[in-house]
Amino acid sequence: MGTGSIFRRALQASLGLALICGSGLAAAFPATASNNTNTVCSSSNTTGSQQSGSQACAFDSAGLQNTFVSGSATYGTLFFGGLGSGNVGGGSGNSNTSGLGSSRFAMSTRDTGRAAAGMGSNWNAWIALSESDVGYKFQPLQSSGHVDVSLVGLDYTFANNLTAGLALSWDQSRIGTSFNSGNLNSNGYMVAPYLSWRFTPAWSLDGTLGWGHSKVSQNDNSTPGGVSGNYGDDRFIGSVSLAYTAMVQKWIFTGRGGYLASQDRYGQFTLSNGTAVSGATNNNEQVRLGGQAMYNAGAVLPYAGVYYFNYVRMPSQQAVGGSNPANDRDGFQLQLGIQFVPRGKVYGGLMVSTDLGRSEIRNNLIMGNLGIRF
Repeated sequence: MGTGSIFRRALQASLGLALICGSGLAAAFPATASNNTNTVCSSSNTTGSQQSGSQACAFDSAGLQNTFVSGSATYGTLFFGGLGSGNVGGGSGNSNTSGLGSSRFAMSTRDTGRAAAGMGSNWNAWIALSESDVGYKFQPLQSSGHVDVSLVGLDYTFANNLTAGLALSWDQSRIGTSFNSGNLNSNGYMVAPYLSWRFTPAWSLDGTLGWGHSKVSQNDNSTPGGVSGNYGDDRFIGSVSLAYTAMVQKWIFTGRGGYLASQDRYGQFTLSNGTAVSGATNNNEQVRLGGQAMYNAGAVLPYAGVYYFNYVRMPSQQAVGGSNPANDRDGFQLQLGIQFVPRGKVYGGLMVSTDLGRSEIRNNLIMGNLGIRF
């Protein structure tokens, strides 16, 4: 059977099982309220001083929330594939954040992976840092900035094929809302247990669940004196993915299909001018399918990957001032990276990615990780 046929079969099977598992995961995140429909944007202000449409929208915008502060925007790429089998923190040193868990150095046998990077050790501690250059290009709400995430994790591997661990993360968003000369900032955290199971030499299953909270503050300086508001975001996120790995001489090919669900419960709050903004619940569900090719050059392993993603469920940004947003639901993520796996117990890696295909969304990410097995 040729390499192309193996890869196609891996992708088809990965997506099929991921969708089956995903239906169960979605049930863990039921909607408790309607998705955000921008009530302030679509109605006149009746509880405070009159505001322009764009000013009000800054505090109740599904487009801004979903791009900059939601759980899926902040952690979707990092959690896809799980945290337990190698790409962010599983012990192999692969920093490919969208292919999390290509299973312990992506080798087809236990012994090869163990020899590569101290894999005889059961405990693994790791840290990963990422920064995303993000932008929302819908003209009435045009904004841009960066989102930073810091993760630390600890896991234990049982019988060399089942890994269980816990990750803690801290995140912050610093966004300039150029349409109103203001800003949108958030600071949050997440607690995420994870599991990775390599049930055959070629197949692996990964899952991650996360619970956290973020504090969001916004400032609108488009009028004298400005307007500000603060609210909380209770975040829930989960992912499950299935991967198939094939070795062809020094090449390592991994196909992966995955499903991710998240829920953000934004609390109600009152603006500094007395305007009341009701709470909302935003739900996102995303399917990803793709793969990566890695070359084993010894202690250095470069790789490239491409993943198709589709938001099968997401809140839609409403029209503002007669302008209709694209609300694009699908696109591609391209990745380039290199991992360093010296012959000891320490490993690390670097990865860059960019999203393509969503006309009003910019998302460019760089991530580095460092870990040690002991």
